[in-house]
Amino acid sequence: MKRLMSMFLCCVLLASLMCTGAGADSSREYTDFSPELANEIGYTSAKWLRNDENRALLTVLLSIEYEKNATNGKNIKLTKRSAVADAEYPLVIVSTDEANTHLMIAYNPAQKFASATAIDISDSFDDETYQKVLADALGAEIYPNDILTVLSVLDDYKVSGSSSSGSKSSDSGSSTKSTGSSSQSTSSSSKSTGNSKITYYNPNNKGGSSASSASTSKPKATPKASTQYPFKTLQIQFPDYQAVKRYSVNDWYSSSQRRALLTALIETPYDGLRYKDESLPLPCTLFGTSYVGRSGTGQNTLYYVAIETDQPKVQLLFEYNPSKKTAKYALVDVSDNTSARVIEDLCGKDYHKNSSSAISDQYFVALDMQMQYLNTLLKK
Repeated sequence: MKRLMSMFLCCVLLASLMCTGAGADSSREYTDFSPELANEIGYTSAKWLRNDENRALLTVLLSIEYEKNATNGKNIKLTKRSAVADAEYPLVIVSTDEANTHLMIAYNPAQKFASATAIDISDSFDDETYQKVLADALGAEIYPNDILTVLSVLDDYKVSGSSSSGSKSSDSGSSTKSTGSSSQSTSSSSKSTGNSKITYYNPNNKGGSSASSASTSKPKATPKASTQYPFKTLQIQFPDYQAVKRYSVNDWYSSSQRRALLTALIETPYDGLRYKDESLPLPCTLFGTSYVGRSGTGQNTLYYVAIETDQPKVQLLFEYNPSKKTAKYALVDVSDNTSARVIEDLCGKDYHKNSSSAISDQYFVALDMQMQYLNTLLKK
């Protein structure tokens, strides 16, 4: 089985090497391993490729397992660009700390087996060229990973002995997690950078160890009471948009784009309030930090959206009930300078930081929906 996987990698790598202008290396080394974390989840190839979060999850899990198995392997840099290819098997391509060197990991979910090897890709490529080079070389569709989504997934796995968010070290000390993470504040925890066996927390509760009770990622059966925040009823209209009516409760959380769309849409009625009362703080949706989290399950699910405002110590907090299609807002004191504290208090670790690119894209989608809705009203 290992030989078959290595032969497959040889084929795709020859195309990749020719595309980047490098010569084929017959002495190229492969690291074959059993990716226990990915195998425990048990997704098929199609499911791993289904959305941004699944692809980011696969990228993180295979990177962790590679570093656990490749004692003298490459140092993976998940803070740099990575991608997943839809080839015969899912292929994960990640950056390393070596110039113009990436790592490609092929994963066969059916055989529960993975193999990795280094490939040459120029660091000077812009994102579009990087994607085209991979697509042409592998003859497959390429899905670039969103770095914030990758770091968010990495935060869900409390890893020690792995350097996937930075670089490896032989020291026995620890280093703080990379900032820019999308699921917890930067002061949250630190990781050992030794080569000890990885200890991890599996959000799906399938094996793993060292899971702290405060880090449970499964949403609670019923939402945490939000009475400590002075919520006020917010009249919203966006459930009347034809394009939004079909979204189920879970659809809002299915991708970074959907979460960004929820953020943009739910801010709209607040903007109407602010038009009447300019003393209300201005949301910094496009240029500030915002989060989307959820609490509860099924029809008891509540979504929370937290947005920085132009008042440094005031955060705008929305509570949206997707089943009843009702919303509330509150102005929250964040003078302790921990922007994620409120959303974490309500949702535990079940939240994401919005990516700036997703917000920029979906803000215009929301505006277009509003215009279509207004045109509908005018025709009545």
